[in-house]
Amino acid sequence: MSFDEMTERLSDFTFLQHKLDELPAEDRARIGDVHFGMDSIEITTPQVGKICLDVTERIPGRLSLSASSSPVPISLSLNYEADGDNAVKASSQIEVELPFMLKALVGPAIQKAVDQMGGMFASLL
Repeated sequence: MSFDEMTERLSDFTFLQHKLDELPAEDRARIGDVHFGMDSIEITTPQVGKICLDVTERIPGRLSLSASSSPVPISLSLNYEADGDNAVKASSQIEVELPFMLKALVGPAIQKAVDQMGGMFASLL
């Protein structure tokens, strides 16, 4: 995939929803309850509840989202750059602000959700 193709795919998340809907039922079940709007991602989990991430910055090479609906503050950044003619190098960062008392209690569930989100993006893009 080229840099321009990556930028196009990230310009409207409904593309990702179409890709998600096309997955086999087994793969779709593994991803869980995720829905993509044009500028938002909504994730619902039994452990954490409903989390809605909205785009706060969308420029070629960088995509940033932050939680508008979440039990704790969450932000996600995806940085990408061309790596040759038809390749893109990408890195992501997810920040979750957990109160000290909650880290031991919900930290593992949050980490699992973060890992699943990274895998989901990799499989859909």
